[in-house]
Amino acid sequence: MKKLFSGIIALTLFAMSCKKDSSTDNVIVIDPPAVPWLLTKISSANDLTTFTYNADMLVENIVDDIRSVNYYSAIKMEYVTGIPVKLLAKQKPADELKQVKSFFTKDGKVTRVSNYELRNPGVVSSWDTIIYDKQHVVQVNRYKGEKDLYMVRKYTWTGENVTLAEQFEVLPDKTQQLASSTAFTYNDKRSYGYPYGSFLISEELSSPETLSANELISVKYEYLGGAKPDVTLTTHSRSYNNSQLPVTDTIVETSGGNSSQRIFVFEFSNLPK
Repeated sequence: MKKLFSGIIALTLFAMSCKKDSSTDNVIVIDPPAVPWLLTKISSANDLTTFTYNADMLVENIVDDIRSVNYYSAIKMEYVTGIPVKLLAKQKPADELKQVKSFFTKDGKVTRVSNYELRNPGVVSSWDTIIYDKQHVVQVNRYKGEKDLYMVRKYTWTGENVTLAEQFEVLPDKTQQLASSTAFTYNDKRSYGYPYGSFLISEELSSPETLSANELISVKYEYLGGAKPDVTLTTHSRSYNNSQLPVTDTIVETSGGNSSQRIFVFEFSNLPK
């Protein structure tokens, strides 16, 4: 299935929050933001991502119009009692929304995600199991078919932030080989929330930094599958308004001696009183 969601969402989607339920140990619940605003737009020179919310102030619709690369996607998240159960998507404005993910829960946590082919609704292309250590996601296993494990992602936490993500390929003899490593660093500012939902939205549950409590400032990605490691470094530099909400995020990506820069602008709206 073609990748549905752009790097804008993977890098800057902080629309939902998650917390540990004080009444039930080891349970994650998705809650409305604990601050009086909602992220509604992320834009750059030619690109625009918009967010709308349901009555519970959970993100419901995301439209990604990336004109710089002629890319469009729209998604809709459906919930039951605040827990995501279904994700629908389309790749053209006139298309009909089709289900691309189903979420299954146990003890209040999403523990399995079924991924469907966008062009063949109802056909499961792969499925993921999510493993927790208390409230932290520490591993995601991806399967094809009924039992064919072919990819494992392991996440290391330092406090309330994911600081390392390692991806392993499962070889024919069932051993696991490290394919890539991603290190994350953060500032001391609180992120917009604990966006558990954005982790589930990401194409392959491969954006663990969106689960972290603080703002991301750098990402070092190393691909280890080639003759020599391929390293990409991404840095974030933000400006803020008087309410300490981010106004802009300048993202610089460096790889192989080449560098590129993108600047994103954020817009927010106040929660209804």
